[in-house]
Amino acid sequence: MHGTMNSEQKSPAPAVSFLGPVSSYTHQSGEVARGVVPFENSTNGAVIFTLELLADRSSLFPDIYVCGEAYLDVQHYLLGHRATETASTDSADLSGTATPTSSIPIPLKSRSRPLSCLKHIQRIYTHPQAFGQCEAFLGAYLKGIERIDVSSTSKAAELVKQDKTGTSVAIASKLAAEIHELDILAESIEDRDDNTTRFFILRKEIDDVRNHTAAPTKSLVSFTIDHGVPGALADVLGLVHTPTLSRVSSTRRHLHAQELTSRPPNITYDYLSPTPSHLLNITLRDFLPQSCDPPNFKRTNIELPPTGTSQLAQKHALPQGHHLVYFSPQIPENDLLPDGTDLLQSPGPPFMRRMWAGGSVLFDTSKPNQLHLDNVRAACVERIRDVTVKGSEGDEKIFVSIERRYMPVNDSTGEAAQENIDAQGMTGTASIVELRDLVFLREEPDPLAKMNAAKSVKLLKPRHTPDFSISMIPSQSLLFRFSALTFNAHRIHLDPQYCQEVEGYRNLLLHGPLSLVLLLSVLRSQLRDGEMVKRFDYRNLAPLYAHESLTVCVLRNSKENNKYEVWIEGNGGGYAVKGTAVTE
Repeated sequence: MHGTMNSEQKSPAPAVSFLGPVSSYTHQSGEVARGVVPFENSTNGAVIFTLELLADRSSLFPDIYVCGEAYLDVQHYLLGHRATETASTDSADLSGTATPTSSIPIPLKSRSRPLSCLKHIQRIYTHPQAFGQCEAFLGAYLKGIERIDVSSTSKAAELVKQDKTGTSVAIASKLAAEIHELDILAESIEDRDDNTTRFFILRKEIDDVRNHTAAPTKSLVSFTIDHGVPGALADVLGLVHTPTLSRVSSTRRHLHAQELTSRPPNITYDYLSPTPSHLLNITLRDFLPQSCDPPNFKRTNIELPPTGTSQLAQKHALPQGHHLVYFSPQIPENDLLPDGTDLLQSPGPPFMRRMWAGGSVLFDTSKPNQLHLDNVRAACVERIRDVTVKGSEGDEKIFVSIERRYMPVNDSTGEAAQENIDAQGMTGTASIVELRDLVFLREEPDPLAKMNAAKSVKLLKPRHTPDFSISMIPSQSLLFRFSALTFNAHRIHLDPQYCQEVEGYRNLLLHGPLSLVLLLSVLRSQLRDGEMVKRFDYRNLAPLYAHESLTVCVLRNSKENNKYEVWIEGNGGGYAVKGTAVTE
């Protein structure tokens, strides 16, 4: 990408391209050019992703020019759904005073106050830049609340609108509130009243740029240096003979996000035979009470349910959560990585350690759209939806958000699944929509892994007493059987020595999908007749190990009887997995 810009010229701009859905700040700045990208913010500094794209080390954008710049005063709003209770000005959560920390001994006082109560908030969505611009408000009123990075502020508002639990909020613009019909819970929550973002204007018309080279210009120069060589930066700057060098910025080189999100969707087909579901029931039989069994499983006479398209077979819907033992990755042995995982969602070296961070599942509970154990061919359409890099250089974590859509396919060619991608952009009708959040970490040297294996994890204690709970001790055989059912060769579930010496865990780890199956199975035992899970959200907070006790807990919401808190406590009694369910 070329970095010479004309700071005075304005384009007629018959059409504008911008980052993010409608209502993003880039959208609002885009009245003067054909392409608009954020470059830097007066509060939070450079936009790293834009800098990486401008560097264009792989020559992906040879015909793109920076031809101008625009400035936008950014005012952030906290958007969501108002709680039923009303916040009072003397409420403890409206003090406006952030807790001092070692890194921020004298925190800024928030410039604004909430317009309504925020006690119901459980998670915050926004772009990483927006988090950095609103630290004072977040530290004062939403300290400790889970923060989730997304690709844009407008995407955050879109996700909050889709969250029917009402416990999510977004940091976004006032326009986003209007478009997505969200309540404004607080306004002007940015740290500084002069919060301004600088945008670059892009275009492809090379001839027009060359015709205006006589006008004042600015140049962007991208280069890399060896950080192990003393004075390397000074040597490069010594080659720059200009009195108008305005700034030097350093960035981490991460193009993983761009490469991962550009991968095409992956389609996996499977026949909904009752066998995998039946084997899963047998696998869990000696760990869960009979009340947790699906209706089509009989412990006294373990037989497969009927198959085919008879009326009897149609009654056997795929039990909620059992989709996890279908649509296994069809990867040959030679394509597996050394740890037994595959490259479908992996960013590649050096980020070779993978963890399951959580996710959500949305079930279509209408009978015509449910999946059934009737041997019908079905498809799972998977794509990488979002990628975020967190942490300092050398200690980065890459968060990969994966969307999986499950749907029946009524023909042998698979055209139904392909049309769902091409014509509907993966937003068409699906029986199940699942989001998975994976975290990829750098490989650790063996001595460091062994030290980590001996460390204890800080536990977050549950605040409530469950209505119902079940304790169990998962065995190594349970983990092996679930690995076999899911065609999962990840060694953290199979090889104790590998866990301790390479990954830094003290024993075999329970699968993320197995934890989800346990949560849904125990929750099933507490549902009323005809009640089904509509949406389930969960986060994995601490490891669960083989041969160590765990307890699955269920608590019905006292105010809304179609909502449940569901969690797993580890051997030490703290949260290991924390979930919420909405039923109908």
